[in-house]
Amino acid sequence: MRTVKLSSGVKGWQGKLHENYVSFQEFFEYDKMYGLAKRLGFSSAVSAWNHNPVIQGGVNPSDFKLVSDGQTYVTGMKGEFICPECGGNKIEGTGNISWCVSKQKWQVESVMDKGDYCEDCDREVEAEFVILKGAKAPKLPVVSG
Repeated sequence: MRTVKLSSGVKGWQGKLHENYVSFQEFFEYDKMYGLAKRLGFSSAVSAWNHNPVIQGGVNPSDFKLVSDGQTYVTGMKGEFICPECGGNKIEGTGNISWCVSKQKWQVESVMDKGDYCEDCDREVEAEFVILKGAKAPKLPVVSG
C-alpha cells in the first residue's frame, strides 16, 4: 500500500482491496455497514472481492473511491491480463471457494493477488494488465461521500 494525495487535498492510502482487509469476512462486515461495494460500483461484496480492485481512501469518506476495478482503469480503457514470459492471454487466477449448503452453490471465499497461471506457457507467473488497442472508455461509477 502506498501513500497518495487524495482529491480532498489530504494524504491517504492506495492499494488493492485485499491489502486493506484481513479477510473477505472483514470486508463483508464493513460492506454491510457502509455499502462499500456499491460505492465502488460493484453489485455485491463478493463481486468487489473477486475483482480485488485498486482503491483509495483516507479519513474523509468522500475520498474512498475506485482507482481500478481489475479490468477497467480510471482512464476508462478496457484491458486484459497477459503473461510476461510468453505474451499469452490464457491466464488463470487462484482463489478459495466453499460449498454453501443453504444456497446450493459455490461461493468465492478469497482471490489471491499472486499465483496467476499461464496456460499458454504452462507456468506460474505474475500476469500484467495491458490496455486493449482501440478500447473505448466505458462509464465509470461515481463515488460520493
